[in-house]
Amino acid sequence: LACGYQQGANKLVVTADKQFGIKLTFEEADFLVRGYRKNHAAVDSMWYALSKAALGAVQQPGVPFATHKVVFKVVTDRVGTPWLSLTLPSGRVMYYNRPFVGEGKFGPVPCHWGFHQTSQNWLRMELIPGRITENIVQAAARDILVHGMLTAEAHGFQIGISIYDEVVCEIEDRDHEEQLALLCKCLCATQPWSAGIPLRAEGFVRKRYKKM
Repeated sequence: LACGYQQGANKLVVTADKQFGIKLTFEEADFLVRGYRKNHAAVDSMWYALSKAALGAVQQPGVPFATHKVVFKVVTDRVGTPWLSLTLPSGRVMYYNRPFVGEGKFGPVPCHWGFHQTSQNWLRMELIPGRITENIVQAAARDILVHGMLTAEAHGFQIGISIYDEVVCEIEDRDHEEQLALLCKCLCATQPWSAGIPLRAEGFVRKRYKKM
């Protein structure tokens, strides 16, 4: 997953250690990263296509730049504040505040102002290729889940809460397996924009909630 979001060898060494307790040398991590990018060349090219489109939109405010079923465009709100809009495949739009072109590690990079969750500060943030990809993937996943939730509700399910990629429902004390199978089917419902995406859902029935 980290490699899919353009994580490099140095960061992979840290991630493997802190999150999984796996000790990697830089050479081992570099081998894994290079192998991923070679085996998934389409992902590698997508990173830079997204970054190029975002940069073009910031450099030419008001002009739309489209690639990989998303569209970047700088727009202004009613008080004149500029935003970089990112229209997702579903049609939903995300916004990045006051975009500008900054100088990144490898040349010009689209930047914006935003709230940093770790430092709790409002600061300059770079839209590097991996971050753009992560934003799109996570937002699209949420769009798929919400459509699945609406489909489930249309089939009579009472959704109490959702946690990240999970849905919790209260059901009558009967036909557990049938209801679970129907709920999983509902959560995998697609729309025209998401047709072809491989989806799978699984779950369980019990009296108290727990993490799977």
